[in-house]
Amino acid sequence: MPLIEIKNLNKTYPVGKNKFQALKHIDLTIERGETVAIMGRSGSGKTTLLNVIGTLDTFDSGTYNYDGRSVGKMNDRAKSTLRASEIGFVQQDFLLLNRKTASENVTVPLMFGKTPYRKMPELVKKALTETGVPEQAKKRITDMSGGQKQRVAIARAIVTDPSLILADEPTGALDRATSGEIMELLLGLNRKNGITLVIVTHDSEIAAMCGRVLRISDGVLES
Repeated sequence: MPLIEIKNLNKTYPVGKNKFQALKHIDLTIERGETVAIMGRSGSGKTTLLNVIGTLDTFDSGTYNYDGRSVGKMNDRAKSTLRASEIGFVQQDFLLLNRKTASENVTVPLMFGKTPYRKMPELVKKALTETGVPEQAKKRITDMSGGQKQRVAIARAIVTDPSLILADEPTGALDRATSGEIMELLLGLNRKNGITLVIVTHDSEIAAMCGRVLRISDGVLES
């Protein structure tokens, strides 16, 4: 059974009195353990597609099954539970709490699940170690480099042991050398832990590191 199975999915947004169709008849299947890059120009629909996959956004028609479960039939609470337990998110601008430490940031997703409080420090330490920044645990985000921030953001994404990581331009704010390190980290997590990885990027070199590259243009997904 595929982890992600989308058929004939459409998504529109209201624009004044009209509607803008952001996604058009999307068909997409992603198997467990795949690494997939989605490329496209600004406004092509790639981030909208990522948000639909991550249940952060809804869709108008079509079907979307996540691990055999119909996302279209889920209420907000069920989708929130799915995100909290099975999907990790990594963003270009990190979206970390700047006045908090690395450990405090990585703990946040655990607060929304059923993890006993006493187990949280152990899980946070493990996630920071897996992403190569255990020594940053007590350091505030404002005192870190861009690469360190993204490693903490990835630790936050994997602390709940998700099946899927969705990364939106994860190297967009980093220099070339650091970008390569971050991609190797993400791909290493895929190989070691079997985490399915879907990356939105405009960088063809980054995309080429994934097992499959898809392109989206004007809301239409091309293989």
